[in-house]
Amino acid sequence: MSRKKRCTIAVIFIILFTILALETNATKTISSTNIDGWKVLRFAYDDIKEKPRRCQQLILQMMGSWFGEEHSGPALTLEEREILRIAGQSNEPLLPKTISQRLHISRNHAGKLLRRLAHMELLRPASGTTCIRSYTLSGIHRGFYG
Repeated sequence: MSRKKRCTIAVIFIILFTILALETNATKTISSTNIDGWKVLRFAYDDIKEKPRRCQQLILQMMGSWFGEEHSGPALTLEEREILRIAGQSNEPLLPKTISQRLHISRNHAGKLLRRLAHMELLRPASGTTCIRSYTLSGIHRGFYG
């Protein structure tokens, strides 16, 4: 075998070995990112070049499935969401009387709504232990509703 052929074979071998090593490293990197909670979408260069709209749709579809499920909170009625909005805007504790006046509902119904939100830990009692008379927005939820 001539020296030129041996050099060519050696270069091809080095190129193949490098490609294999790169693929192995990429696979390890993707595996480690999956373990860390990352989501990886793979696209071929040809797909990005020839079908960019399809790639866009896949990304949007995956984002919807990833983020739509994770951040869904408890199912709240319109009145409950309004109470949380009022609580976020106010620095004073919420009273059933105040809520009944603002939402044009009875005091009993306002009290039931406030107790339900407290049970879901969206509100916390501001006064009283046995007979709770007022509520405030719990600290962890102030950023969402305030």
